[in-house]
Amino acid sequence: MKQFIDYFWYQEGFSYDPLEGQTLSTYHLIMFLLCIFSFILLWIIGKKINNKNKMLIAIAIILLVLESLRVINLLAISDVSFIGALSFHLCSIGVYLMIIAGLFRKKWLFEIVILHALIGAPLAIIIPLGILPWYNQFSFLPMQSFLTHTILLFVIIYAWKYKFFDVSYKRFYIPAISILLSAVVAYVMSNVNLKYQTGGPINFFWTRYKDPLFEKYISLPHPYYFLVILGLLYATGLLGFLILKNLEKMKLIRK
Repeated sequence: MKQFIDYFWYQEGFSYDPLEGQTLSTYHLIMFLLCIFSFILLWIIGKKINNKNKMLIAIAIILLVLESLRVINLLAISDVSFIGALSFHLCSIGVYLMIIAGLFRKKWLFEIVILHALIGAPLAIIIPLGILPWYNQFSFLPMQSFLTHTILLFVIIYAWKYKFFDVSYKRFYIPAISILLSAVVAYVMSNVNLKYQTGGPINFFWTRYKDPLFEKYISLPHPYYFLVILGLLYATGLLGFLILKNLEKMKLIRK
């Protein structure tokens, strides 16, 4: 048991391998299948529960517990302060917002987090380079990350399915502004970590500088490359809106 805890919780014996957890590797595919299984299981449970409000509250609490455990784990295994252990990447901000949305279940709360959940969450699952290579395989942090992203996506689809909010092109400005504000928060907290040496990341949501991997695809300098990222995010968000509205029109998910 001690060996399992040391491996799973404390990351004992970890050695960074940039080739570990690459997209569509065996490790990634297994994690991807776990995400699909978790989504289906949550959907079945959510469908059987008559009180959808209680379902959303329960899921919000689960998200809060998972995020709290992530912070506790980072404090245990890393030389970071409490602020440094907090994450302000796009999906992390989405998790914080979704906890609030699930607890209070207001239409506008789901609207401000829809792009974080509908676009950011699946992208993080499909492209795992930000999490899988950095910890032991199937240890707590990668498992927590994939499960949290899955739940983030699940909640927004579930809340839309059961009409806690509607997808509206006219109200797209709400999630659009939310993403901009998230970028501001990410930039500020990146600089906080840098200035106060908290041990936390200093480039949340790529707001301070461009990831070297982007150079292969976006040759623009800072901050212009970030405008391209925002544009792609908004365009993908509009595509997501189109898909949901067509599913609603065809009555395949929402009736």
